[in-house]
Amino acid sequence: MANIVAQSKASGGPGWGGESQVICDYVAKKGIAAFLTDVELTPIEALTAHYASGEAERAWRRRMVPLTPLEAFSTAQADEQPPSATVEAALTLLPELHAALDAAAVRLRARAAHHPVTQA
Repeated sequence: MANIVAQSKASGGPGWGGESQVICDYVAKKGIAAFLTDVELTPIEALTAHYASGEAERAWRRRMVPLTPLEAFSTAQADEQPPSATVEAALTLLPELHAALDAAAVRLRARAAHHPVTQA
């Protein structure tokens, strides 16, 4: 907590409402992600912090909403010179992506079985 207050004060000085107000003002300006210094992020969080842009970047910075695994993997894959840590983070997502695709295939096959295509 003291680290958060110190970081908040360093960015804009003490607030009129004490430490709580300082933190609230800082979060309103910078978002919650600004407090993630010296914090170990999960692979999806690290990829989000590195690659998110536009609305996804705002969702990450303000509400800590990460990219989906597919979005995160795709952005790393599209990077022509990704940092090695980014490549490693993206590769950790493969088992989850494979499982999600396998589950989607099962659901799609089940739907097709219930609604066979009729040929004219």
